[in-house]
Amino acid sequence: LNFPRELRNYLCLKKFFELQQQKKIISLNFSNILIHKHKMSQPFVFDEKTEAAVVGDDDADTVIVTYGRVTKNAYEAFNELKVTHKIKLIKLVRIYPYDTDFILSHLKNAKTLFILEEGIKSGGIAEKISSSICDKFCGKVIIRAVDNEFAFHATVDELYDYFGMSSNAIVDELK
Repeated sequence: LNFPRELRNYLCLKKFFELQQQKKIISLNFSNILIHKHKMSQPFVFDEKTEAAVVGDDDADTVIVTYGRVTKNAYEAFNELKVTHKIKLIKLVRIYPYDTDFILSHLKNAKTLFILEEGIKSGGIAEKISSSICDKFCGKVIIRAVDNEFAFHATVDELYDYFGMSSNAIVDELK
């Protein structure tokens, strides 16, 4: 949907106050940057322009890009890996169209880009991101997604384990 900017800003402020009452947001900066806790211990910095949230080292060797509820697993892995690795986590709020330059700006020192998505690998967002940066990023790209197969009936956590999307699987992959 394309809202007029004033309406978008109103909706963002309305959402801010709702989240503030739920104690999920700690502050609002009127330069359109929002710092929030997102049910996690370390704050993300949310940029309204790019509609993405970022946490981690500016000079990260490894960058994880994800979206949706699988962010929880990525965040748990990030917290474990940040002790021994220079790492950054980017949570896309709007997955398409995404800002390729924004993603590239966070890959300046990176050697590894790990893209985690709940969808299928073939034709998914991870594949689109990978192909959009391939001419400017020379590092290793790892895509963790459903490997183009039918998912069996199971709990979400069982499926994350099966498809290598659990926090433990992410840590093992990036160690």
